Amino acid sequence: MASISTGACVTCAASKYFQDHLVQAHRALREGLPIQGYLVWSLVDNFEWALGYQMRFGLVYVDFQSLSRTVKDSGRWFSRVIRENGLLF
Repeated sequence: MASISTGACVTCAASKYFQDHLVQAHRALREGLPIQGYLVWSLVDNFEWALGYQMRFGLVYVDFQSLSRTVKDSGRWFSRVIRENGLLF
């Protein structure tokens, strides 16, 4: 799923996933629902009980052999959203 290229993991699908959910959360806020925040499932890739190390949900890629960590493109995207306090289209 994720591939390393020049120090970044290419995760366009993850960025789109987060964007879609944030758009819906914003819509719910505009409609008056009491949204208090949005939580990303996992900061770093980790062990999932059902699928082991196969799925990588984190914003940070973990090389499970060396334990080195690389911020994924989706992590950089999410960081910009937080820094700008809004979605960037």
